[in-house]
This record gives sequence, structure tokens and C-alpha cells, in this order.
Amino acid sequence: MKRIGINVGGTFTDVVMVDDQTGQIWSTKVPMTPKDRVVGTIEGFRKILELSGTQSADVSFLGHGTTMATNMVVEGTGAKTALVTTRGFCDVLELRRVSRHDRADLYDLLFDNPRPLVERRWRLEVNERLRYDGRVEVPLDQSDLEALADEIRESDIEAVAVCLLHAHVNPQHEREVAEALRRLLPDRFICASHEVNPEAMEYERASSTVINAMLGPMCGRYIGRLIDALAQLGFAGKFLFMQSNGGLASPAMVGDKPIVLLESGPAGGVSTAIRNCEKSELRNAILGDMGGTTFDVSLIRDFRPELRNKSLLHTYTVRSPSIDIDSVGAGGGSIVWIDAGADPGPACYGRGGTRPTVTDCNLVLGYIDPDSFLGGEFRLDAKAAWRVVEDVIAKPLGVSGPEAAQVVRSVANALMAQAIRIMTVERGYDPREFSYICYGGAGPVHAVDLAHEMGIRRVVIPPLPGLFSAFGMTVADQQYDYQRPLESDLAAIDDATLHQALDELTAQGMEELERHGVDARGA
Repeated sequence: MKRIGINVGGTFTDVVMVDDQTGQIWSTKVPMTPKDRVVGTIEGFRKILELSGTQSADVSFLGHGTTMATNMVVEGTGAKTALVTTRGFCDVLELRRVSRHDRADLYDLLFDNPRPLVERRWRLEVNERLRYDGRVEVPLDQSDLEALADEIRESDIEAVAVCLLHAHVNPQHEREVAEALRRLLPDRFICASHEVNPEAMEYERASSTVINAMLGPMCGRYIGRLIDALAQLGFAGKFLFMQSNGGLASPAMVGDKPIVLLESGPAGGVSTAIRNCEKSELRNAILGDMGGTTFDVSLIRDFRPELRNKSLLHTYTVRSPSIDIDSVGAGGGSIVWIDAGADPGPACYGRGGTRPTVTDCNLVLGYIDPDSFLGGEFRLDAKAAWRVVEDVIAKPLGVSGPEAAQVVRSVANALMAQAIRIMTVERGYDPREFSYICYGGAGPVHAVDLAHEMGIRRVVIPPLPGLFSAFGMTVADQQYDYQRPLESDLAAIDDATLHQALDELTAQGMEELERHGVDARGA
């Protein structure tokens, strides 16, 4: 049995193949292709087959992680989306959470409020109203739906999010609206809040549902094209996607609910780290994943990752089960405020980059060997790195090239150390009681400096650190998360009610696993 893990990062597409019979591992990296991610993914698949001398028909499993969902939200490149909501509640996305500041820095006087996820023109209302307990106060006016569908049909709207008041308690009206729109608009992506995030609090539920809708069309096209391209190459094995929760899921499930992809790539690294911690008996570990665009920090305590159900992404609220990962813009392709990413990337990549990055500075300082980068497959242009560091940083500061490069490296280290402090010290954990596992293409280059800064005594550099997340795609388990709201006074909830809800959720999970060939009941 041969398994492949592919992780599309911010700069490279990482690929790992594992032969379960012999234990042999092959790995490679190819440039990420921002204009069409399928191209880079298929190129990575072809290359790993060539390196290993394997036929695609002999690959039984492919696990895939991607940063595309996060990039779409941050860059504002998701599908143009309409929101259908209860009459009188179209501005909930703009009002946000008035009682709580949901922005990254409470004291930032220059804070620029991000644009609403849906422009007001496309926040559409229907006549209906449920009470807080789910009882119908105003019946749904079905005639509204025909008019809404006609309006959307004549527009460039690609996706529709349906979020009605108190639908998490009683989804009947919302279900009727979604079913009608799917019938009337079969070529649009439609999703409803009771399918995406059936929890109380109107803004959070609306924001999560709209983000899911924005991601739907592009993620759906990517999944479909990738499946077709793999089939053309003869791949007929099981194909699963890495979710934010660290588990794998079917393409169909991910296509309907692409919000689960928002931490897809980084979650793969955490999945690998958990298994390494179990084998090495490292009970507590800080994980530092330094790739081309970001530095991602997470924790393992008692061999388990920290989890969360809500996060802020570019100040937008997202509610979806996820491994608790914090990111800062301090990847190898980042410099102060500029993010070089994959295209054109650092100057030393020789692709037209003209701004000095952390990678360029590490090359100038001798931390990176230009001749052995990526095993010698990707030779770096040392002269270009020296040139941009001296022209852009050293000369304006009146210092030498190495001194300028050290300034940038020190700033990057300070940003990453602060991210670790936020994840540990500010939560009441002493980082000196943790091991530090560093990975990502640039992780080991900064590991010792960060450990010294935080007083960490043990640094673990795993094999293939630059492909750590891709390896996670090959070892993670399938996992499906389900939610069920239970609105009641705490004193009124009895054991029977709780167990009934849990049993129903368990049955859902078992059914989903068995649908994908997992004998969950016999496990």
C-alpha cells in the first residue's frame, strides 16, 4: 500500500509518498501555482511518481491539504455572495458584535474596519419570524422566494448564504428557503446556517455561513478539476482532504462545507507532531511551523492538541471546529510589512522578486546554503539576495549587508517569540516546561534562537521538516464533527435528553464513516 500526502502551501506544494510495505519514504517540493493551484498539485503528483518509480494505479490513498480557503478570505477573492435573512436583520454583518470588540488590537487607533462580507445591495430579506424558542411568529412567505431567485439569476452572484433568525433552534423555515433556492437556482452554491453552524448568536452564525458560501464555488471547482485530473493520470485510490480539526474528510463533504479547510495545511503538521510526541513520549510540546508566508504556533498538552470552535480570520468571525493555531506574518518570504509569497517570492529564487525577505537575509548571513537548497534541486541566487539586502535595507540605514540582514532576522525572531508567548505565557503555561518542535521549510533555521529567547531546553527537528505537514496528510484519521443545539435552562435538562442528542450525533458520525468504507462500529 502506497500513500501520498500533498500540501499546497503559500510558496511550495509539498509532496510525500510512503510505502507501507517497505517503510520507504520519498519526498519533493514544486513551486505553488497561485493562478491555478491544480497545476502545481498535479505537477507534484507526477513528480513523486517519477521519483519513486510508481504507477498512479498503485497508489491506494491520497491525502490533501491546502491554504486556498484562507487565502480567499484574507485576499477577498471568494465568490460574490448574497445573504438571505429575516426581514429587518440584513445589517447584522455590519453591526457585528457591538458588545465585544472583535478586532485584533483593541487599542489600535488607526484600525481600518474591513468591508462587510456581503455588500448591502445583496443582503436580501424574506418575510418570516421565529421566536427565541423556535415557535413560528410570522409564517414564511413563499412568494418572496420566487422574486429573490429571479433577482439573483439575473446577476453575477455565484453563492447564496441563508441565515434566518433562530434557525439554530428550528431550521424549518431556513430549510424551506434553501431547498427552494436550490431548485430555482441549480447553478448557484447554496448553503444554510443550520448546515454550517447551528449555534446561537446571530452575527457569528451569519458570518460563518457567508464565509462558507464565499468559498463554495471556487473550492468546488478546484475539487472537481483535481479529481478529474487525477483520474486521467490513472489514480483510483481513496482521496480525502485535511480539515481544520486535524482529521480527513471526503471531497463531497468538503465541497459542501469548505469552511472546514481554513486551517487545512497547518493542521497536517499538528497531526504529524501528535504521533511523533506519542512515539517519543513528549507529553507537552510547542509547535512552530515557519513556511514561506507565515509562522504558525500551536500547542500539544498531554499528547493532545488545543482545540477551538471559534476564531477570527482577518477580523471576520469563523465558527468551525479547529485545532488552535495562531499565525503571524513572519514566514521565509516575509519582510517587515511585505509578504513575498510564491510569486515572485524572495529575490534569491530568481523569479523577479525585488524586495528583501527573511529567506534572503538568512542566505546573506550564511544560515542557508544556496547550493543545497531543496536537496540541490533549486539553486538560489546569492548575488540577488545580497543586492536587494544592500540596496533596500543596508544603504538607507548606513550599515553593512550582514548587519542589515541581522536586523531583519532579529525582527522576525521577535515576532515569532511574541506569538509563542501569546500561545503559552498569556494562557498560563510556562514555555520552559515544553519541548519545541520546529518544522516548515524555514523552521529549523530559527529554532535555536527562539528556544534561547523562551528558555526552552529541548528542540526537536524532525526528519523532512519542510514536508512535515504533507506527511500529516498520510497519517491522520478520518474525522467528522457534528453539532446539535440544545436551548434550555440548565436545571431543566435531564440525562435522557442529553444522551438522546449525543446518540443522534454518534449515529450521524457512524453513518458518515461507514459511507466512506470505515468499519466504525467494529473499531
